[in-house]
Amino acid sequence: MAGHKPVVVTDNADRFFGKCNCGWNSGLTRRLQRWQAEDDVREHERNVELAVANLRRGRGSLRTDRDHAAQMLEDPNVSAKDKRVWQIIFDGADQRLNDHTADDGDGLW
Repeated sequence: MAGHKPVVVTDNADRFFGKCNCGWNSGLTRRLQRWQAEDDVREHERNVELAVANLRRGRGSLRTDRDHAAQMLEDPNVSAKDKRVWQIIFDGADQRLNDHTADDGDGLW
């Protein structure tokens, strides 16, 4: 999971939440105990692993992967849990496609 650094953090109101340098945030709208935020971080890590595995299957170009992820996000038959994975795929592919300064390294993947 090169590039992803999810951690549990707390705010001034002693609310715990998961946060990652990719932009993911488990949210400050709910009051979480530390163990719940840790569970959110582990779920984010699993979702990223699924997204990376999906991208490495060699289905097509990065543009194809991004476009397919966009279609899955719009599909009403895709569960909310699966949409989180498709969102990660979309965000990562879209960022790589729009980052003209990126080299051929791992980026967020």
